[in-house]
Amino acid sequence: MDRKLSIRAKTAGQTCGSCFLLASCYSRSPPSAKLGPILFLIMVNDLQCGSGRSGNWKFVDDVTISEGLLRNGEPSVIQSDLTSIATWASNNLMKLNTKKCKEMQICFFRNKPELPHLCVEDQILECVSSHKVLGLIIQDNLKWNEHISMIVTKASKRLHILRVLRRGGIPPHDLITIYYALIRSTLEYCCTVWHCGLPMYLSEQVEKIQKRALRIILPGRSYGEAQEMLQCPRLDIRRDVDECLESPCGNNEMCNNTEGSYNCSCKEGFGRDGFRCLDQDECQNNPCGNNATCNNTQGSYNCLCNEGFEGNGSQCLDTDECQKSPCHDDATCNNTEGSYACSCNRGFNGNGSNCSDRDECQESPCGENAICTNTAGSYTCSCNEGFEGDGIKCPDIDECISDTHRHSCSEYAICTNKIGSYMCTCYRNFTGNGTVCTGTTDMSSYLTVYILIERISSAF
Repeated sequence: MDRKLSIRAKTAGQTCGSCFLLASCYSRSPPSAKLGPILFLIMVNDLQCGSGRSGNWKFVDDVTISEGLLRNGEPSVIQSDLTSIATWASNNLMKLNTKKCKEMQICFFRNKPELPHLCVEDQILECVSSHKVLGLIIQDNLKWNEHISMIVTKASKRLHILRVLRRGGIPPHDLITIYYALIRSTLEYCCTVWHCGLPMYLSEQVEKIQKRALRIILPGRSYGEAQEMLQCPRLDIRRDVDECLESPCGNNEMCNNTEGSYNCSCKEGFGRDGFRCLDQDECQNNPCGNNATCNNTQGSYNCLCNEGFEGNGSQCLDTDECQKSPCHDDATCNNTEGSYACSCNRGFNGNGSNCSDRDECQESPCGENAICTNTAGSYTCSCNEGFEGDGIKCPDIDECISDTHRHSCSEYAICTNKIGSYMCTCYRNFTGNGTVCTGTTDMSSYLTVYILIERISSAF
C-alpha cells in the first residue's frame, strides 16, 4: 500500500505543485485486510500542511498538495510542506514510499525558470511529463492524448466480450446493457475533467469505440439506425454538460450551450455595453410604416397607427370616420387624411357637432312685394296678395283684365287697378260698394250706352 506522488506545476504566471502520498502502518497489515485501511483513514484526517499556503486534497489513501508560485520570485514552501508530511507520517508510525513519489512541472513560459527539485527523506523525486492520478493521466502540457489512448485501448479489448456474447445468442437489449456497464463506463471515466479540453480528432477516437460496439450488437445497421433502435446517443453529447441550466448569464442575456462550454449573448432588442446588455432604442431606425408611431419597449418596440388610421403599424390606412356618422344630423361629414371635418348644412349655423337652424329671413332675401317664410334649413319667398312671381320678382297683378285673378266687381261697376289690389266703383245713378251695385230699371237704354262709354274711358 506504500504510494506517493509529488507534482509541481506552473501555469500562466504561477507554478503549482501536487503531491499524492500513501503510507503503510508499521503494523504490517496486509493490503487486503480491513483493519489497515480503517486505521489509515482514522489517522489521516489530522494531516495538515505546515505552511498553510499549499492546497491539499485527500481521497481515501491519497493526498495531493499543490502550490502556486508567482513570477516575481516568491519563495516556494512546498518543500517544507513535504517535510512536515514526512514528519507527520513518522510520528504516526507510518513510512512514505518515496519510489512512487513523482514531481511534475507545468509551465508555459517561453523561458522556463529553473526550480529546485523536491526531496523526500533526502531522496530527489523523479520529474515526469505525465502521471496517472486516480485513473486519470495528467500531462504537463495539459493535453489528453495519453489518457484517451489508454481508455480507447482498454475499451477496445473489451469489445471481444460483445462478440462472444452475440455469437452465444444474447439479445441486443442485453448486449447494450453489458456495453454500458463494461465499455462505455471506461470511455466516460472522469469525462467531466477532460471533455472540455478534448480536440475533435480525440473525440472521434472515443466515438469510434461506440460505433464498433453498436456494429457488433446490430450488424448490418448504420450508426444512426443503431443509435435510434437502441436509444444510445453519441458520447460527445452525453459528455457535454448544459451549463445553461444553472443560468450563468446576466440580465437580458441568453445562454447558448456549446460543446464543452457555453456563451452568453444579448437577447434580441439588447446591445452589449461592456459587460452589460442594455436596451436598444429600435425606434431610432424608424422601423414603422407611414402614419404610425414607434414606441420603444424593454428589449423590443411596437408600432401603433396614428389617430385616424388603422392597420398593423407597418401599414396604416386612413380610417373613414364618416361611416360612423360622427357629425350632427344637420351637418355633412367630409373625410380627410387621418381625420374628418363636420360642416353644418346650408341654412344651419354651428361647428358641425351642433347645428341650429338659421333664420335667413332676417337677411331679407326676398324681393319687394314678397313675404319671407323661414323653414328648417332654408326659407321660402311668396309674393304678397295682388302680386305674382317667384318671390324674388313680384310684379303687380291687374285684376281688372286678368283671367286667372278675376276681380269681383259688379257688372254695374267700374274696376280700377291699384298696386297690389284693385277698386270697384259703381256707375252713375247706381249705388253700392262696387261689388254690388243697384239702380233704376227705366234707365236701361241709357245705362247700356253709359256703361259702354265708361268702360271705354276706363280703358284709357
